[in-house]
Amino acid sequence: MNSGLVLGLALDCLGAFFGHPMISPEVSFYGSAFQGRETANGELFDCRELTAASPSLPFDARILLRSGSRWTCVRISDRGPYAVDSLGCPIYPLRPHPRRHFDLARAAFVELIECEADSLRIGILRSVEYWRVE
Repeated sequence: MNSGLVLGLALDCLGAFFGHPMISPEVSFYGSAFQGRETANGELFDCRELTAASPSLPFDARILLRSGSRWTCVRISDRGPYAVDSLGCPIYPLRPHPRRHFDLARAAFVELIECEADSLRIGILRSVEYWRVE
């Protein structure tokens, strides 16, 4: 049995255990520009960790994400993503991004992408499924 089929069966079992996945229309990442800065929960951001920002999920919640045949599990450690203007600057007062449910640390984003160069340049994954594990 190939590994893709085994992973697909495992994810189907996870779906049965955790319920049907929710869909994030877009997921983005943040990386080295934020390295070492304090996150909303008080820890220092490390783009090499499997962490994410969410506007509403509680800190330390574990989230299983799947994009195509790739998946990863992240811990919520920050708030965001926020709505931005046409130049990519936050709109004040801050409000959740209309399409992105998560900003992932670069390491988590890389685990979900098929083609690293193009996806890292664009910085967005579309139609990512997710489950809250805890």
